[in-house]
Amino acid sequence: MSSSSSLLRPSLMICHPTLHNPTPDNAATFLRWTKLHNRDLLDLPATSHGDKITRALRFAKANATGASGEYFYTILSTRGAVWHSPQYRARSTRLDLENTRVLGEGEEGVGCALGDMVWDICEAKFCIYEEVRSGGVGGAGHGYADHPRGGGEKWVVGVSLDGDEGEVERVWKELVVYVQRGVGEEGKVYSSLYKHGGKEAQPDKHPEIAGDRIGGGKWLVLVLIVDEKGDKGEGDIEGLVEDWGKDQGEGVTAGVWKEELDMF
Repeated sequence: MSSSSSLLRPSLMICHPTLHNPTPDNAATFLRWTKLHNRDLLDLPATSHGDKITRALRFAKANATGASGEYFYTILSTRGAVWHSPQYRARSTRLDLENTRVLGEGEEGVGCALGDMVWDICEAKFCIYEEVRSGGVGGAGHGYADHPRGGGEKWVVGVSLDGDEGEVERVWKELVVYVQRGVGEEGKVYSSLYKHGGKEAQPDKHPEIAGDRIGGGKWLVLVLIVDEKGDKGEGDIEGLVEDWGKDQGEGVTAGVWKEELDMF
Protein backbone atom coordinates (compact mmCIF):
# COMPACT_ATOMS: atom_id res chain seq x y z
CA MET A 1 0.00 0.00 0.00
CA SER A 2 1.54 3.31 -1.03
CA SER A 3 1.76 6.15 1.42
CA SER A 4 -0.42 8.31 -0.84
CA SER A 5 -3.36 5.98 -0.11
CA SER A 6 -3.34 7.48 3.39
CA LEU A 7 -4.94 10.59 1.93
CA LEU A 8 -7.96 8.56 0.82
CA ARG A 9 -8.65 6.47 3.94
CA PRO A 10 -10.19 7.29 7.34
CA SER A 11 -7.46 9.12 9.17
CA LEU A 12 -6.11 9.72 12.66
CA MET A 13 -3.83 12.52 13.78
CA ILE A 14 -1.81 11.88 16.93
CA CYS A 15 -0.52 14.96 18.73
CA HIS A 16 1.97 15.08 21.61
CA PRO A 17 1.90 18.58 23.16
CA THR A 18 4.47 19.57 25.78
CA LEU A 19 4.39 22.84 27.72
CA HIS A 20 7.58 24.88 27.85
CA ASN A 21 6.94 25.54 31.55
CA PRO A 22 4.74 22.78 33.01
CA THR A 23 2.74 24.25 35.89
CA PRO A 24 -0.90 23.91 36.98
CA ASP A 25 -1.67 27.48 35.80
CA ASN A 26 -0.12 26.94 32.39
CA ALA A 27 -1.86 23.58 32.08
CA ALA A 28 -5.22 25.27 32.77
CA THR A 29 -4.47 27.90 30.12
CA PHE A 30 -3.59 25.21 27.60
CA LEU A 31 -6.78 23.28 28.35
CA ARG A 32 -8.87 26.40 27.71
CA TRP A 33 -7.05 26.88 24.41
CA THR A 34 -7.50 23.22 23.46
CA LYS A 35 -11.27 23.46 23.91
CA LEU A 36 -11.50 26.48 21.60
CA HIS A 37 -9.04 25.07 19.10
CA ASN A 38 -10.81 21.71 18.88
CA ARG A 39 -14.11 23.48 18.26
CA ASP A 40 -12.44 25.46 15.48
CA LEU A 41 -11.17 22.23 13.91
CA LEU A 42 -14.57 20.54 14.09
CA ASP A 43 -16.27 23.61 12.62
CA LEU A 44 -13.95 23.82 9.59
CA PRO A 45 -15.96 23.66 6.34
CA ALA A 46 -15.91 20.35 4.52
CA THR A 47 -13.48 19.98 1.63
CA SER A 48 -14.68 19.82 -1.96
CA HIS A 49 -14.90 16.02 -1.50
CA GLY A 50 -17.00 16.37 1.64
CA ASP A 51 -14.24 15.43 4.06
CA LYS A 52 -14.15 16.81 7.60
CA ILE A 53 -12.56 16.49 10.99
CA THR A 54 -15.11 14.51 12.98
CA ARG A 55 -13.90 14.09 16.56
CA ALA A 56 -11.15 15.52 18.78
CA LEU A 57 -10.09 13.91 22.05
CA ARG A 58 -7.60 14.75 24.76
CA PHE A 59 -6.17 12.15 27.13
CA ALA A 60 -3.82 12.88 30.02
CA LYS A 61 -1.94 11.34 32.90
CA ALA A 62 -3.26 11.94 36.42
CA ASN A 63 -2.44 15.44 37.69
CA ALA A 64 -0.77 16.34 34.41
CA THR A 65 0.82 19.78 34.16
CA GLY A 66 2.05 19.47 30.58
CA ALA A 67 5.39 17.69 30.94
CA SER A 68 6.63 15.47 28.12
CA GLY A 69 4.46 12.38 27.62
CA GLU A 70 1.60 13.51 29.86
CA TYR A 71 -0.81 14.48 27.04
CA PHE A 72 -2.04 12.26 24.21
CA TYR A 73 -4.37 13.85 21.63
CA THR A 74 -6.27 11.99 18.91
CA ILE A 75 -8.08 13.82 16.10
CA LEU A 76 -10.20 11.84 13.66
CA SER A 77 -11.11 12.75 10.08
CA THR A 78 -13.02 11.10 7.26
CA ARG A 79 -9.91 11.05 5.04
CA GLY A 80 -6.26 11.99 5.36
CA ALA A 81 -6.58 14.62 2.64
CA VAL A 82 -8.17 16.91 5.25
CA TRP A 83 -4.75 17.65 6.78
CA HIS A 84 -3.58 19.14 3.46
CA SER A 85 -6.70 21.16 2.72
CA PRO A 86 -6.88 24.98 2.57
CA GLN A 87 -9.44 24.83 5.36
CA TYR A 88 -7.04 23.10 7.73
CA ARG A 89 -4.06 25.25 6.75
CA ALA A 90 -6.12 28.37 7.51
CA ARG A 91 -6.81 27.39 11.12
CA SER A 92 -5.59 29.85 13.72
CA THR A 93 -2.78 28.95 16.12
CA ARG A 94 -3.12 32.15 18.09
CA LEU A 95 -3.30 31.62 21.82
CA ASP A 96 -5.96 34.31 22.27
CA LEU A 97 -8.54 32.50 20.15
CA GLU A 98 -11.36 34.42 21.81
CA ASN A 99 -10.13 37.45 19.84
CA THR A 100 -10.45 35.63 16.50
CA ARG A 101 -14.17 34.78 16.69
CA VAL A 102 -17.29 35.10 18.80
CA LEU A 103 -17.36 32.65 21.69
CA GLY A 104 -20.17 30.12 21.64
CA GLU A 105 -22.50 29.23 24.49
CA GLY A 106 -20.52 27.83 27.41
CA GLU A 107 -17.12 28.65 25.89
CA GLU A 108 -14.44 30.36 27.97
CA GLY A 109 -11.72 32.66 26.71
CA VAL A 110 -8.10 31.60 27.08
CA GLY A 111 -7.24 34.80 28.95
CA CYS A 112 -3.79 35.65 27.64
CA ALA A 113 -2.01 38.58 26.05
CA LEU A 114 -3.43 39.85 22.77
CA GLY A 115 -1.63 38.32 19.82
CA ASP A 116 0.23 35.55 21.70
CA MET A 117 0.67 32.30 19.76
CA VAL A 118 0.13 28.83 21.20
CA TRP A 119 3.77 28.07 20.41
CA ASP A 120 4.71 30.67 23.01
CA ILE A 121 3.64 28.21 25.72
CA CYS A 122 4.08 24.79 24.12
CA GLU A 123 5.63 22.66 21.44
CA ALA A 124 3.93 19.74 19.73
CA LYS A 125 4.81 16.74 17.57
CA PHE A 126 2.37 15.06 15.19
CA CYS A 127 1.84 11.91 13.15
CA ILE A 128 -0.83 10.88 10.64
CA TYR A 129 -2.13 7.32 10.54
CA GLU A 130 -4.54 5.55 8.21
CA GLU A 131 -7.14 3.18 9.59
CA VAL A 132 -6.46 -0.43 8.61
CA ARG A 133 -9.08 -2.31 10.61
CA SER A 134 -11.59 -1.51 13.33
CA GLY A 135 -13.23 -3.85 15.82
CA GLY A 136 -13.90 -7.50 15.19
CA VAL A 137 -11.05 -8.82 17.34
CA GLY A 138 -11.17 -10.34 20.81
CA GLY A 139 -13.94 -8.69 22.79
CA ALA A 140 -13.88 -5.46 20.77
CA GLY A 141 -16.91 -5.50 18.51
CA HIS A 142 -16.41 -1.89 17.44
CA GLY A 143 -13.54 0.38 16.55
CA TYR A 144 -11.89 3.20 18.45
CA ALA A 145 -13.75 5.88 16.50
CA ASP A 146 -17.08 4.29 17.48
CA HIS A 147 -16.67 4.41 21.23
CA PRO A 148 -19.60 6.09 22.98
CA ARG A 149 -19.70 9.60 24.34
CA GLY A 150 -20.38 9.60 28.04
CA GLY A 151 -21.23 6.45 29.94
CA GLY A 152 -18.37 6.15 32.41
CA GLU A 153 -14.69 6.88 32.78
CA LYS A 154 -12.53 6.15 29.74
CA TRP A 155 -8.92 5.19 29.22
CA VAL A 156 -6.92 4.85 26.04
CA VAL A 157 -4.15 2.31 25.64
CA GLY A 158 -1.77 3.27 22.85
CA VAL A 159 0.64 0.66 21.51
CA SER A 160 3.32 1.23 18.88
CA LEU A 161 4.51 -1.85 17.00
CA ASP A 162 6.96 -2.86 14.29
CA GLY A 163 6.83 -5.94 12.09
CA ASP A 164 4.68 -7.24 9.27
CA GLU A 165 0.92 -6.86 9.19
CA GLY A 166 0.18 -10.47 10.10
CA GLU A 167 2.33 -10.36 13.23
CA VAL A 168 0.92 -6.98 14.21
CA GLU A 169 -2.65 -8.24 13.89
CA ARG A 170 -1.80 -11.23 16.10
CA VAL A 171 -0.39 -8.96 18.83
CA TRP A 172 -3.38 -6.62 18.49
CA LYS A 173 -5.85 -9.47 19.02
CA GLU A 174 -3.92 -10.81 22.03
CA LEU A 175 -3.91 -7.34 23.59
CA VAL A 176 -7.65 -6.83 23.14
CA VAL A 177 -8.44 -10.26 24.60
CA TYR A 178 -6.13 -9.60 27.55
CA VAL A 179 -7.59 -6.17 28.26
CA GLN A 180 -11.19 -7.39 27.98
CA ARG A 181 -10.50 -10.18 30.47
CA GLY A 182 -8.76 -7.74 32.77
CA VAL A 183 -11.56 -5.19 32.91
CA GLY A 184 -14.30 -7.83 33.17
CA GLU A 185 -17.94 -7.61 32.20
CA GLU A 186 -18.28 -4.07 33.55
CA GLY A 187 -15.71 -2.77 31.06
CA LYS A 188 -16.34 -2.21 27.37
CA VAL A 189 -13.47 -2.28 24.87
CA TYR A 190 -13.21 -0.52 21.49
CA SER A 191 -10.15 -0.93 19.34
CA SER A 192 -8.61 -0.14 15.95
CA LEU A 193 -5.38 -0.82 14.10
CA TYR A 194 -3.65 2.03 12.26
CA LYS A 195 -0.69 2.24 9.87
CA HIS A 196 1.75 5.15 9.64
CA GLY A 197 0.77 7.29 6.69
CA GLY A 198 4.30 8.11 5.58
CA LYS A 199 5.88 11.39 4.57
CA GLU A 200 3.16 12.27 2.06
CA ALA A 201 0.51 12.16 4.78
CA GLN A 202 2.39 14.52 7.13
CA PRO A 203 1.07 18.12 6.95
CA ASP A 204 3.50 20.98 6.40
CA LYS A 205 4.94 22.64 9.50
CA HIS A 206 3.98 19.70 11.71
CA PRO A 207 7.11 18.26 13.38
CA GLU A 208 6.89 14.48 13.35
CA ILE A 209 6.69 12.26 16.43
CA ALA A 210 9.83 10.16 16.76
CA GLY A 211 9.55 6.55 15.67
CA ASP A 212 10.33 5.21 19.14
CA ARG A 213 7.46 7.12 20.74
CA ILE A 214 3.86 5.91 21.02
CA GLY A 215 2.14 7.45 18.04
CA GLY A 216 5.26 7.61 15.90
CA GLY A 217 5.93 3.99 14.94
CA LYS A 218 5.01 1.98 11.84
CA TRP A 219 1.85 0.59 13.42
CA LEU A 220 -0.44 1.93 16.14
CA VAL A 221 -3.10 0.11 18.13
CA LEU A 222 -5.63 2.11 20.13
CA VAL A 223 -7.72 0.34 22.76
CA LEU A 224 -10.42 2.47 24.38
CA ILE A 225 -11.69 1.13 27.71
CA VAL A 226 -15.03 2.30 29.08
CA ASP A 227 -15.17 1.76 32.84
CA GLU A 228 -18.91 1.89 33.41
CA LYS A 229 -18.66 1.45 37.20
CA GLY A 230 -15.86 3.99 37.55
CA ASP A 231 -13.91 1.81 39.96
CA LYS A 232 -10.67 1.57 37.96
CA GLY A 233 -7.75 3.90 38.57
CA GLU A 234 -4.78 4.81 36.41
CA GLY A 235 -2.65 2.32 38.31
CA ASP A 236 -5.13 -0.50 37.60
CA ILE A 237 -5.10 0.07 33.84
CA GLU A 238 -1.35 0.68 33.71
CA GLY A 239 -0.72 -2.49 35.71
CA LEU A 240 -2.90 -4.49 33.33
CA VAL A 241 -1.01 -3.20 30.29
CA GLU A 242 2.38 -3.69 31.96
CA ASP A 243 1.54 -7.31 32.74
CA TRP A 244 0.59 -7.88 29.10
CA GLY A 245 3.77 -6.19 27.92
CA LYS A 246 6.04 -8.55 29.89
CA ASP A 247 5.42 -11.26 27.29
CA GLN A 248 6.04 -8.99 24.30
CA GLY A 249 9.30 -8.73 22.43
CA GLU A 250 11.22 -5.71 21.22
CA GLY A 251 9.47 -3.14 19.10
CA VAL A 252 6.33 -2.99 21.26
CA THR A 253 5.78 0.15 23.35
CA ALA A 254 2.60 0.88 25.32
CA GLY A 255 1.14 3.77 27.31
CA VAL A 256 -2.09 4.63 29.16
CA TRP A 257 -3.92 7.96 29.46
CA LYS A 258 -7.34 8.97 30.84
CA GLU A 259 -9.90 10.76 28.69
CA GLU A 260 -10.38 14.41 29.68
CA LEU A 261 -12.07 15.88 26.62
CA ASP A 262 -14.19 14.45 23.81
CA MET A 263 -15.50 16.93 21.24
CA PHE A 264 -17.43 16.24 18.04
